[in-house]
Amino acid sequence: MMAAGPAFAPLKWEVGQNNMGGYKGMLLFVPFNAPETVPTVPDPSKATSNEELITAAGSFTFPAEGTYKQPIYLYSTEATVEYKAEQQGEADGISYKCTLGFFFPGNTPGMHAFNALIKNRILYL
Repeated sequence: MMAAGPAFAPLKWEVGQNNMGGYKGMLLFVPFNAPETVPTVPDPSKATSNEELITAAGSFTFPAEGTYKQPIYLYSTEATVEYKAEQQGEADGISYKCTLGFFFPGNTPGMHAFNALIKNRILYL
């Protein structure tokens, strides 16, 4: 007799198909005031499918005279990047505390500069 429960299967979806097993752990940051345009997030009340609901349209563009010309890449040790959306609050669980963690090996001037850049800043991840 088999026990009832969820069906388990290998995570072998194509990249971009919820394959978190294939997530490479790359981090890109964009300071909130750096881009000229940003991708637009769909209006949940107008989305007709899950794909529309989670797909932003457009891309980041940066002004020619701006400080940043592209997103900031931050190296992180392989398999140490984690994004969590933990439920908090009432039992209905509709409130989430989102956190991002990663490990950067060493103590370099570049990492200290990055720390100074992101403290108390609004960022796109």
